[in-house]
Amino acid sequence: MGSFDMFGKKQPLDRKLPLVMSVLVLATVGLFAGVGYWQFGNSLYSISGQRLTSIAALVSNLVAQGTPRWRAQMDTLARNPAIIEFLESGSGSAEALAALDSSNPTRSRGRWRARLLDARGRPVLERMWHVHSGWPQWAESTAVGGLARGQVAVSPIFAMQRVPVYELLVPVHRAGSTGSQRALIGYVADTRAMVESQAAIRGLIGDSVTMLLGQRDAGIWTDLQQPMPRPPARTADALPVTIERSAYGAGIGVGQVIPGTPWEIWLQQPRHLVLGPVHDFLWRMVPIGALITVIGALLVWIMSHRIAHRIVTLTGQAEQIVPEDATSPQPASTSRDEVERLSDAFDRMSTRVATHQELEGKLRQAQKLEAVGRLAGGIAHDFNNILTVIRNYTEFVREELPADSPVAPDIKEILTATDRASALTGQLLAFSRNQVVSPKVLDLNEVVRETENMLRRLVPSNIELSTSLDEDMGHILADRGQIEQVLLNLTINAADAMPEGGTLTIRTQRARLDDSFSLKDRPVKPGRYASIVVTDTGTGIDRDTMIRIFDPFFTTKEVGKGTGLGLATVHGIATQNDGHVRVYSELGHGATFKVYLPEVTGEVTDTHEIAKLRDQSVVTETILLAEDDEQTREVTRRILARRGYTVLEAHDGTDALSMAQSHEGPIHLVLSDMMMPGLKGGELAERLRAVLPEASFLLMSGYTGPDMQRRNLNNGSLTFIEKPFTQDTLLTQVRASLDGMRSAA
Repeated sequence: MGSFDMFGKKQPLDRKLPLVMSVLVLATVGLFAGVGYWQFGNSLYSISGQRLTSIAALVSNLVAQGTPRWRAQMDTLARNPAIIEFLESGSGSAEALAALDSSNPTRSRGRWRARLLDARGRPVLERMWHVHSGWPQWAESTAVGGLARGQVAVSPIFAMQRVPVYELLVPVHRAGSTGSQRALIGYVADTRAMVESQAAIRGLIGDSVTMLLGQRDAGIWTDLQQPMPRPPARTADALPVTIERSAYGAGIGVGQVIPGTPWEIWLQQPRHLVLGPVHDFLWRMVPIGALITVIGALLVWIMSHRIAHRIVTLTGQAEQIVPEDATSPQPASTSRDEVERLSDAFDRMSTRVATHQELEGKLRQAQKLEAVGRLAGGIAHDFNNILTVIRNYTEFVREELPADSPVAPDIKEILTATDRASALTGQLLAFSRNQVVSPKVLDLNEVVRETENMLRRLVPSNIELSTSLDEDMGHILADRGQIEQVLLNLTINAADAMPEGGTLTIRTQRARLDDSFSLKDRPVKPGRYASIVVTDTGTGIDRDTMIRIFDPFFTTKEVGKGTGLGLATVHGIATQNDGHVRVYSELGHGATFKVYLPEVTGEVTDTHEIAKLRDQSVVTETILLAEDDEQTREVTRRILARRGYTVLEAHDGTDALSMAQSHEGPIHLVLSDMMMPGLKGGELAERLRAVLPEASFLLMSGYTGPDMQRRNLNNGSLTFIEKPFTQDTLLTQVRASLDGMRSAA
């Protein structure tokens, strides 16, 4: 058998497939036959159940028909004057016995004994028509408990010498008493055998059905001839029950309560009798079905062989397709069949198409983002120069105005507007990842604590803001201003999602990310991360919005109420710091934003601004100022000159290099814009180190391209000041650079 492997991969498909298809045909026919047998059997079970239910109702009514006759006989005895006289006074026993005899004039085979009991249930007179021993004591024990007036009690079924019997009990009251004052003086008890209805009941049910009569919680069960084992439990009255195991075998049964008695009738038919018709049908149809199946399997074999032969030919041709990373066709593998080899060929074609489509999509997206980023960065660069001029000239005017000047509020509004414009350009630069940053080792918890008061002032009073900080947090390497920008944007976004009020929670927590956290186009470097988690109870985010939520300039707010840069800025800052952003939300259930930033080792760096220097000491240093924007250069020169510095003005990097080489006196500080025609700020600093080895270098800009930023920031000896700056900020940073301090603006 080891060498005969008809289903193995080494077998040609045009041999294996026909055999497999033929086997499937045979299996399908077998399955169909099994399902047909099951369905036919269920139908027969249903028909048998309906039949048994009808028979149970007929038998129950037949037995119940004797109930009025019992009750009339027992009620007549309870009202008989002779019986009442005997039970009340104890005299007239002969007349009482005669009354008992008169109730059974034909000496029925079903009545065995009648007796009188006193009010305590003790026998005082008895008349037996059949002599037996071991009579049941049910009537005596029931009489002790008492019966309601006029009630005829029926006992469970008992066995006497293998004959099923039952007892009837009726109370007797004193003559002349009425209503609730009728005094109980005794009982009439009757013992009867079930021998009178056997023939009629057996004629109804037939010989194929087992019939039992009894009571679930007492007595015995009988087939009207002898005691029998108890039947299976029923789930509901008059509903068929399928039985897998019982004292009467498997089959179907029905239980029916008999009205006017505590008894129940149980009918059960064996499984082999229920399924007899389907067995006969199958035995007649098996030869015909087998012949048809064999013919069908043969036809399937022929057709599948023709199809498989064509597949084998197609497989050979498909394997000639050269993969994208190969130079020659793949050799046919003997360990795989034609289907696997053909599937591999189509997979290679599908993968090639999908890869091309994915690369084209990424290229288009990258080109769009690059174009938007360059546009945003260029606008921000020019705009920051303008803001620098506007702000500082406005401050010059404010300094010259008296405190009570009527235009002082207008000047203040101008300064406020420049601050807002500066924040907007900051978001543009963060989105385009061209913002001037000064990464430091930060304690994320400390940044949240110190920003919390500012955030509370931003949210409306109907929003509850709470923080929860993980004390086991690690440190991160980032620009403090960028982290504050992330907190600010996420808080504003959450507040806007809760116009009717709600709860806003800011948490920090430590997390470990692995490859399973990666997205298709954004792999994750496994390791520990510190995360900012902002959760709100607002309106939530739908699926369509979720897809575009980090797109620049995309907003769901009304015109004039949103720039569409808030979340794009968050995403840009996270990406710039090798981090990740995830958002979880459902409509009507709020939203949760999680920003993950890599943990680093090292001591936390003091990131607070250097205190503003307001000393009036005399300054004697000379500063070489290189700035290509004329207005920015002029306002910067004026700030420095007013403080007392000697300023050498250069309109670009080349001019600054020439001026440094020709100047005879010392130059203590080079203050240069980072983005200038020709020599950039970083390149100018490198060239001037040979000429001015003792000089300090301070670069200023609100924007740097990616290449320029990487080259400038990697030079650890340079310090930076971000545009737009105030005169206090500029003078403070200049003083710090001259004194050898290393601090971020």
